[in-house]
Amino acid sequence: MKFLKRKIISVFVIALLIFIGSNIYGQNSEKEDSAYNNLIEYSKSIQSVEGDFIEIKELNLLSEKITRKGMLYFIAPSKFRWEYDSNNYGVTNNGKGYMIINGINNTLASKAFEQIGKIVSSFITGSQVDSKEYDLIYFLKNDSLIIELTPKSKRVKMMIDKISVSFNTKTNSIEWYQMERKKDITKVEFENLKYNTKVDPQLFN
Repeated sequence: MKFLKRKIISVFVIALLIFIGSNIYGQNSEKEDSAYNNLIEYSKSIQSVEGDFIEIKELNLLSEKITRKGMLYFIAPSKFRWEYDSNNYGVTNNGKGYMIINGINNTLASKAFEQIGKIVSSFITGSQVDSKEYDLIYFLKNDSLIIELTPKSKRVKMMIDKISVSFNTKTNSIEWYQMERKKDITKVEFENLKYNTKVDPQLFN
């Protein structure tokens, strides 16, 4: 069950690909605000996304890191796929979703992933999103805009302590995200992201 929750949460965090948070606190410089606003404007032009990711888990109970690779796909306004391999993936299409784990449609994971897909679609297309469940800050570090989210709701706090996401300020592309839960850390690094290219609709059936 713990492994299942970690897999579901990994998919959830990809919703931050283009985070449009309305609950921002703290003082930001003009340069930081400009980078954040540019990111939001760029998100509105996105019609599709596809690319590779590498997921690295550092678990408190294990001495070695766990590494997995996969692909992500998105077609506006609401088709999303997060795939580890042909037997482990999740799909949402027009508000309906399912999660396949070890080749089997998992009912519990599917219900969670269906909600995740709705959030993902809102973030990527630049729609305003209710951020009542998170406090959000952002800051610049070299050529990256770092967004950090801390959960406020008890439900989310049970699964996540903090989420950090890095975007390249020159391209507005997501570079990596990191999720922390107690002493467990999951980091996903993105590669070869392509925006507004033709993505096969059959991937979302």
